[in-house]
Amino acid sequence: MQSSVSSLSGEFIAQTSEAEYRVEHLQEFVRQARICFFAAMLVNPLFLFSDWRFYGQANFFYVITSRAAVEIASLLCWIALARVRSFYRFELVCAVWAGLVIAAATALESSHTDLGLLIIFILSAIFYLALPVSFRLALACGVVGSVVMLVEYISSAPWTPTSYGQMAGVAMINAALALALILTKRLRRLNWAATRAERAANERLAKSRDMWQQFLQAVPAPLLITAKEDGRLIRVNDAAADYFGVDASAGVFKVEDCFDRKDWARLTASLRSSGRASGFEVRIHLPNGDEKDVLLAATTVATDGVEVVVTILVDITIRKELEALMKRMAHTDPLTGMPNRARFFSLAVDEIKRAQRYDRPLSVCMIDIDFFKRINDTYGHKFGDRALKAFAGLCRKWIREQDTVARIGGEEFGLLLPETDEDSALALADRLRAAVEELQLDQPVKSITVSIGVSAILPGEESVDAALSRADEALYSAKREGRNRAVLYRDIEAVL
Repeated sequence: MQSSVSSLSGEFIAQTSEAEYRVEHLQEFVRQARICFFAAMLVNPLFLFSDWRFYGQANFFYVITSRAAVEIASLLCWIALARVRSFYRFELVCAVWAGLVIAAATALESSHTDLGLLIIFILSAIFYLALPVSFRLALACGVVGSVVMLVEYISSAPWTPTSYGQMAGVAMINAALALALILTKRLRRLNWAATRAERAANERLAKSRDMWQQFLQAVPAPLLITAKEDGRLIRVNDAAADYFGVDASAGVFKVEDCFDRKDWARLTASLRSSGRASGFEVRIHLPNGDEKDVLLAATTVATDGVEVVVTILVDITIRKELEALMKRMAHTDPLTGMPNRARFFSLAVDEIKRAQRYDRPLSVCMIDIDFFKRINDTYGHKFGDRALKAFAGLCRKWIREQDTVARIGGEEFGLLLPETDEDSALALADRLRAAVEELQLDQPVKSITVSIGVSAILPGEESVDAALSRADEALYSAKREGRNRAVLYRDIEAVL
């Protein structure tokens, strides 16, 4: 079987190999696509509920019609997939769904809302990563959908300098998602090819050593054969020789030296107990000093009365780096570099559990930059962005190591204070307020102020939502009292 994988698409170069792969995985593809369509049916009503804010506006009819079209298309395609028996028909259903969704989403872009801009990026990710279609169809849906929706979004409002950033952002996210799709397809196909090659190896090794060598060189991924008893390297294929930079006949290379002691012990223990290890992700150290992340599959085979271990490696270093980058992007506000809303709530869950476990106090603050909308409207968003960055820089220098400050949205920030009761939190919030007041900015605005609401997380509360709501009430009380102050929810509660 020809198992060379294209570096441009991540799919097999040989059409027969690609066809076999698709036939074998068709039911998995159908199941994944149906989940995607079902999720669209569940999520779309939430957007529909949000879109009621356009009630009475000129584009309300288009919004409701588009949402209904997505819902109907998702339902019909979900039903149609149950009858699919070929990859061609599967892609046809997915293409129809994508086309209808793109058309509906394009109609929604006429409202020119932030949610509309977000949909451009979300749909691109869905087309690239959620629909298990061919690379060409995924790329076509992603690029066409992004371009059509972005053109409608930009044309529905006056041209601004931000439009260039939006175009660049759409281009960058398409490039990143296309790269992620290529890497994912390549890895899955190499894993599939390696698994099939491993099964073929167990059959060929029983026939002759010549068949061994033919098999070894046919495998595109690095493959090593070692003695189970002492780990001695017996043979490697060309891919492994190039990857490790070793000559098996020299007898000086030890596979064990490439592993950390704990990882090697874990691998050998798995081989001793079950005779195989699969899906084994580990970092190895190459003889030239490089470190690589690999996905490893190993199995014990008996040949000529001797037990050997056949090991296949797939390099996943780039995938790991991309996963780490995507994780940082998902958890970080791109403007300020602070944790974003999702990260704040995730950390809050952990801190609440810890506080309850050890019966320790925990408080939260809601922080809002005073008159920020006026600053944006008067001096422009660029100055507003500089003010947000300056505030973020002050917080990073000022807050304690165990505290967490995150951008919740716009000019609002959340502050999580472990080991801090509400009185101490109020004192800390007031010191932060004073530090912000003394912060020197560029012209034309030399300084800013903040209003802060403070609340403790009460015993028995399993999420931070209620405490944030109380802190938000205290924040608005600070606004009503003249801004540039910190207010404790307990104090306004006593007044009420």
